[in-house]
Amino acid sequence: MSRRARWLTAAFLTITAAAIGWELLAAADGNPDTWTWTQLIVRYIPAPITMAVIAVLVAWVPSHFAYYYRRRAQRAQAALRTAADRAEAPGRHPAMSLINRNTLTLAKGSHSDGPPPGDPDCQLCFWEAYNVLTLPSRPNPDDIKITGECPPDVSQVLHQFALRLNDLLPDDKRQQLTLYLPNGTSPLAGTHTDGLDKRRGYMALDWLIRTYTPAWLDLAGLSAEAQQLRGLRRIVDLIAAQQAGPVVRAAGAAARAAAGDAAGDAAWDAAGDAARAAAGAAAAWDAAAGDAAWDAARDAARDAARAALQPTIDQLQDSAIALFSAMIAPQAEQS
Repeated sequence: MSRRARWLTAAFLTITAAAIGWELLAAADGNPDTWTWTQLIVRYIPAPITMAVIAVLVAWVPSHFAYYYRRRAQRAQAALRTAADRAEAPGRHPAMSLINRNTLTLAKGSHSDGPPPGDPDCQLCFWEAYNVLTLPSRPNPDDIKITGECPPDVSQVLHQFALRLNDLLPDDKRQQLTLYLPNGTSPLAGTHTDGLDKRRGYMALDWLIRTYTPAWLDLAGLSAEAQQLRGLRRIVDLIAAQQAGPVVRAAGAAARAAAGDAAGDAAWDAAGDAARAAAGAAAAWDAAAGDAAWDAARDAARDAARAALQPTIDQLQDSAIALFSAMIAPQAEQS
């Protein structure tokens, strides 16, 4: 049971006990000035309303208890399957029987107050699932703290990138992130101390300027400006970022002029917000006019027809997933 559920249960039982206690004490009191709950209800609430509430409770209480008894039975069955899994695969990671990496459906948002792993109603985002799968031992599922915090051996840049990516991707594409969950080991493990976060930041900044922004400029009919951004030298250091700055600012000015007073939200940040979060780790963001690239993409997207956005969004979402994969081992990507 989660902490929130414990507090709600305690509050409900306290209020119920107080109401019943008052009713019993008032009924036993011989003082005619002492009123029971029943007398107060009859005095101040019309009979049709009281009868309607009682009818709802009579219908709701049995189904409510039946639901939770069914959940308890499902948990018991899950515990039996867990025991069978341990017997069949004694060398398997302890948390693998709490969630199945191969059948897990990643969800959007935080679930820290939700049911624990092993519960049929449990939902997990990418990092919540990652942290469960890297538990050092097998605790009681009810005692597991669901958290999306950065694991101690994972790069902060990769954590922030995947955190945004998990929430920005649609349900179907989000499931591609399960490839990076631990399965005995994980490609993300050890990235906290590999010294490559600065390079990862440059990779994200390069993607924002030479991939993300030109895609929206093309859609807005600014092909020349898009090609200029694509033709920039790959941004791998501060010098390249400084050289890109004037070109990015010029593209941003063109995008703003083309956008004019265009109305509506083009959902331009469907994939790029994750890259900005990662690129923020590099000091080159300001030098390369990262904000200008961001604004250029937004203005160009707003000028495009809404119906034409989805193919570009799909393309950029796939590109952002590929970027995340490349950022895990940037030395291989940039060698």
